[in-house]
Amino acid sequence: MHVPLYFGRTTARNVFRQLNSLMEVTKLWDAYSRELQGGAALDEEYYRAVVYLRPDLRYIGCLEAPKLLALGNEHFMTPSWSTWGGCNDRMAAGGARVMRAFGTRLNLVGGYLFELEVTSLALNRRADQPRQKARSPGDKYHHGVHPESFLRWVMLKHHGFKRVKFDLRGLRVRASGAIDRRDWSLVERGEWAALHIRNGTLPDLP
Repeated sequence: MHVPLYFGRTTARNVFRQLNSLMEVTKLWDAYSRELQGGAALDEEYYRAVVYLRPDLRYIGCLEAPKLLALGNEHFMTPSWSTWGGCNDRMAAGGARVMRAFGTRLNLVGGYLFELEVTSLALNRRADQPRQKARSPGDKYHHGVHPESFLRWVMLKHHGFKRVKFDLRGLRVRASGAIDRRDWSLVERGEWAALHIRNGTLPDLP
């Protein structure tokens, strides 16, 4: 399948590697849960909740466990920051049924791109009407797989789940220990000292 690139080739390759890794991990816990329940169709999920977190993030705040466990099978949690017109894909949490869909969304890339292309063709045919403004980066001209827009399409539009925002923050930490400057805005005044961050860099590990 030819996939138009929203990003450069290196970033696009990393996006698909991420999606493939998520799917492989999801297959592992899904198969294990079914094995524990005898391989039967799951009327009740073995796991009450599933949380996806990135290992390269420095987390600020806490994940509200009572709120998470009360979500049920129709809601999922993602951060309220860095949504870029979609859903933040750096971390997510929810019931097993919802997070199974989150983790296997690579299977839906073809459907997502097809819908974007159909929408683009329909807009281009309306020559007598003003061109509609793109709603998000993923909706832009010459469509590609924009991660946040793709996640929003999968979870909200395709599956019909509902999003609950939570305020757990995650700062991207590079191999040098430096925090990505684009994430500095997530740190509130007074938190730098508490996090032992100096000049935007985490201290060396003991």
